[in-house]
Amino acid sequence: MLLFSLCVSVSYILGAMVANDIEPGAITAARFLIGAGSACAFVGCLKVASDRFEKKYFPLIASLCNVLGNLGGAIAGKPLA
Repeated sequence: MLLFSLCVSVSYILGAMVANDIEPGAITAARFLIGAGSACAFVGCLKVASDRFEKKYFPLIASLCNVLGNLGGAIAGKPLA
């Protein structure tokens, strides 16, 4: 756990050092790739919801996955705004 914390700290420090040197096009491409990955994760969540839960709970599980994903983005975006 300590090693993980050290790795995260080092990555934040390195990210802060090079943040102003990154071109806006690269940031846009990175955001696109993150969005594509998130879309695949959401489809996976829907698949698990359809396989593991009764059909009457599917809309609830799908909505919870969507809300939690958006909430995570809102919480993560606050420090960056």
